[in-house]
Amino acid sequence: MKFYPETYLPIECYRNAVTIGGRESLVFNNRNASDESLKALDNLASALINRHRHIKTMSVKEYKNYLSYIMLLPALVLGCHGQYLYKRDSFSIAKPLFSSSEWSVVDWASQQRLFWQPKGLYSSMIKMTCKVCPKYAPLMLQYIDYLIRKTHFFDRATRMRAFQLPENFASNTVDFANAAKRLARSDAS
Repeated sequence: MKFYPETYLPIECYRNAVTIGGRESLVFNNRNASDESLKALDNLASALINRHRHIKTMSVKEYKNYLSYIMLLPALVLGCHGQYLYKRDSFSIAKPLFSSSEWSVVDWASQQRLFWQPKGLYSSMIKMTCKVCPKYAPLMLQYIDYLIRKTHFFDRATRMRAFQLPENFASNTVDFANAAKRLARSDAS
């Protein structure tokens, strides 16, 4: 891969990838992607700042994306410094760069994801439908999806869920996003 930017998918990710077909190995020619990394970080940090006020009214998908934004920022900060890592490996390296109140947002998002229940009502409906009526499952699942969208079931369920937001969550989120922008520029310039 000629002229490869690591901004969005670090080469480290390819080292542990599995080949499904095609070549067994790839040759990368990296290029300096610091401007792209800084732009990606700025966009994500700005989105985080703009969305934190709406957390109580987010749909399940929006909430999950919001958590992902928080947990991706440390990797993007390090990417602006030229360190492209797995997201999970970036936490221990990036944490000392932030104050404890700024990093509390990442700890909160990590805790929320630990309690994320992929085996919820929707996946139970899918399993039951496929087991009971395998022949008609695709049509039935389309109808279930239609009903969910029509009634906004999961959106309402999310809003009814009691979010346990930490004290000073709003200001800490803004501080975390702004610190990420500041830290990215400190070594990227």
